[in-house]
Amino acid sequence: MICDWCGRFTPIKSGDSRTVCQICGRVTHCSDCTKLRAELEELKELNTMQLTGILTAVMQNTVDSSKERIAAGNPYWTVAYGEVCRAVDREIKLRAELERAEKVIELGAILNLAIRLHKSPESIIMANRYLGEGIREYFAEKEKES
Repeated sequence: MICDWCGRFTPIKSGDSRTVCQICGRVTHCSDCTKLRAELEELKELNTMQLTGILTAVMQNTVDSSKERIAAGNPYWTVAYGEVCRAVDREIKLRAELERAEKVIELGAILNLAIRLHKSPESIIMANRYLGEGIREYFAEKEKES
């Protein structure tokens, strides 16, 4: 057997539940150590999967992927995972709000262009009505989110 401490092949002297290296005299194997090593391997795998969950949540930054998240009862769920998911949700909402705001700005630019080009009351009224509808949609969407 190879000693865990000195790394040399050694004849092993067995005691009650321990194995002692005859070269360095240290305990190289015991039943408690075996259990602890198995637990450590399980914890390493659990930790790896928890980190994988966090990385997946960061990369899948879409509305559809947010519906497929793991729940708090899952062993791979962590507080860090929950925080990342909340940050991703905020970013998704901000992107949607930015998109709506850009639409309103575009509608305002159309109104401004219509006023400058046509200067006729009908075209101004039409452009104003179009802008008003866009603004109402913007605030209706914003109200739905709150």
